[in-house]
Amino acid sequence: MIPRILRDVDIYTYGKSLYYFIVHQLTVKDRDSLWNYLNYLASCLPNVVAVRLLEENRAQLAKLKMERLDELCQTMIQASEFPAAMSLYLAAFMQQCAHNDLSREEQFEDISNKYIEVSYLMYNITMVRILLSTFTSNIFIYLFVKIAQELLQQIESDHLLAIMVEIPCGIDDMSIFDIALRFKLTNFLDFHRFPPLMLQMWYRFEYLDPQTNFIQIDRSNFKTLRTLAFSPKYFYFSPVGQYLIQAFLYLFYVLYVSWIAYLQIYPYEPVPPQEWLLWLLNLGYVSFEVVQLMLEGRDYFNGLLNFWDIGICVVWIILAFIRFSVRIYHTQRTSHRSSLYERNSSNTTTYMFFFGVECVLLWTRVTSFFQRNPSTGALLTMIFKMFKDILVRTFFPLPPFFFTKKKKNLL
Repeated sequence: MIPRILRDVDIYTYGKSLYYFIVHQLTVKDRDSLWNYLNYLASCLPNVVAVRLLEENRAQLAKLKMERLDELCQTMIQASEFPAAMSLYLAAFMQQCAHNDLSREEQFEDISNKYIEVSYLMYNITMVRILLSTFTSNIFIYLFVKIAQELLQQIESDHLLAIMVEIPCGIDDMSIFDIALRFKLTNFLDFHRFPPLMLQMWYRFEYLDPQTNFIQIDRSNFKTLRTLAFSPKYFYFSPVGQYLIQAFLYLFYVLYVSWIAYLQIYPYEPVPPQEWLLWLLNLGYVSFEVVQLMLEGRDYFNGLLNFWDIGICVVWIILAFIRFSVRIYHTQRTSHRSSLYERNSSNTTTYMFFFGVECVLLWTRVTSFFQRNPSTGALLTMIFKMFKDILVRTFFPLPPFFFTKKKKNLL
């Protein structure tokens, strides 16, 4: 029971301070009364504020009782206006706690998977609220999961499915798909109803048109080219059209850089017209990355490919500094002896070294366009994970007993 004096407190004014105070008291001594009032605060505070406070106190709460933290998260799901999005976000929260606390990693992972199963109820919000208010302590039992799966089978409209997963929720204005992709909740994305939705969004511009049925199988390249020939507006404004145009322009850019490298233009020589065009293209490349960073903010660093682009931009800036700031080339024709001296200088060697590094970075980035191919995407993902494991095992060796499987307690 919560005292009346605490229930009458203005939550919107003092709720944040009370939240921090209760979490601090829980770290001193774990009491059920403190957990009860913390659940009350989580149910009364706005969803955005409750999520932010949970994130800010992640380190303290993750060290407390697992059952009470699970109860706190369930309370936030019940009080949320978007229970499916909230359950997905809390599933990602539990996965991050699992990465930080290896001693209880399996318990955090189990709770995360349970929240993902609960998120499947998003297609019937009314049923979600009824079930969440009915099941309290045993919300994640086997029967509950079966009911969720049965509800999914009752949804027949793919268009309604697409609308509901794209509705922004109160968590950073992210939709269901945004949360699943941002926190890499692959278990949720494995649902068998999602592939037709993904294909529809990938190949169609107006993918929510009720007059057209959803695509069930992947389209051939011939059909894509036919769309380009007979309906160019539907091709250019579709995601697959923009993707192919981007891939074609990037391939042209890489080939042009390779051609400039084949010409062997040294930094001590005057800048020819074809090299001026190269630096103009480089300026566009760097400017695009800067604009993307300004628009996306910290989300820009969530993708591994963006770090690759940052490396490309940094090398281009270094090359531009060597080429234009250090004025070592001559405006007049140099003698054969001075030309040999300049070619063997440290400045020329440094310039050619970074230009070679740039060519390697540009050509290896081409592989990113094959990730969307069904035949090469899975292979590239497997290669990247193997390369990551090799680097971890090489530079961060662990003792042999760390890799032994834990014996589960059968009692």
